[in-house]
Amino acid sequence: MPLLSQRPRGDICTEPLSAGKSRVRREKRQMIIGIEDDFSLEKMADCGQCFRAVCLPDGSYRFISREKVLNIREQVPHQFQVSCSEEEWDEFWRDYFDLSRTYKRIREDLLLQLSGERTTPFGQTSRGISEGDAATETARRQGSIDPGERCIQGLDVGSDAAIRFLTQAEQAGRGLRILRQDPWEMLITFIISQRKNIPAIRLAVEKLAMLYGHPVKEMLFTFPTPEELGRASEADLRTAGLGYRAPYVKDAADKVLSGALDLEALGKLDDGALFEKLMTVKGVGKKVANCICLFGFGRTSRAPVDVWIERAITLCGGVDPFPAFGEYAGIMQQYAFYYMTHQKM
Repeated sequence: MPLLSQRPRGDICTEPLSAGKSRVRREKRQMIIGIEDDFSLEKMADCGQCFRAVCLPDGSYRFISREKVLNIREQVPHQFQVSCSEEEWDEFWRDYFDLSRTYKRIREDLLLQLSGERTTPFGQTSRGISEGDAATETARRQGSIDPGERCIQGLDVGSDAAIRFLTQAEQAGRGLRILRQDPWEMLITFIISQRKNIPAIRLAVEKLAMLYGHPVKEMLFTFPTPEELGRASEADLRTAGLGYRAPYVKDAADKVLSGALDLEALGKLDDGALFEKLMTVKGVGKKVANCICLFGFGRTSRAPVDVWIERAITLCGGVDPFPAFGEYAGIMQQYAFYYMTHQKM
């Protein structure tokens, strides 16, 4: 994760929604999205996972991904005005915001583990499992339950200090989601992120977009494709402000263009193999590889360790607690990262 480093508001859709689902309807020529699950624009834009999301003067947030630009603003709690069509929301942005998973349910699971109530797989406690819960557990194993409702295994997260810290982190980070971002953009931006704080990363990423991307709307530019960035020499990239990172970015672009790094094929690998393949790119160490796994490929079992998370581990008694959360390790890591950076701990 990079070092530390933006707010929302005013027509409504009142139909009730289940957690993790969204409903769309038009009012006064505006598209209104109802989202009942955890969903904080401010936190998602300001937690170090996305470098092109900005808060605009009217309180809306702008997200740019691939060829898409979205302006989104919270009108009233759980109701969001968006600038795209219903089709675009359903086909692109719903997945981008990971709305197929129920983060409220994930947090319930995390808190049960932290409180010691969950010591066995979901639906089961030390007192045993009911017939109804057994049927639910079978459905979960067969994959017919919302993946956001799958549980973590009951593993020991460590000391009382770790439990206190992680409980506070969950409260502070509530509303965060793991954005499902473009793997190519994540590969390059997290190479750039090394030894830079969030404002500096944002500036570097926007400069690359203006120099090598193409216009997508008004004065906005796409993040450059591998072909666009591949036309830049290492000297060009240094001039663009990448410094010692220029050869790393050039190596990544060359590997993708040559097919040595097939990003689509990487998405089919298991977590470990994906991590190892990313490590073959110059300048990609363990932290950067885990960031790309988490934010570019949606591998929520990966929990990157940077200076902030190292401090969090120290506060947890010196033992890394995140692996104990299994497939949700990266979600808990994001709560901890947000808590650490915004509490200046």
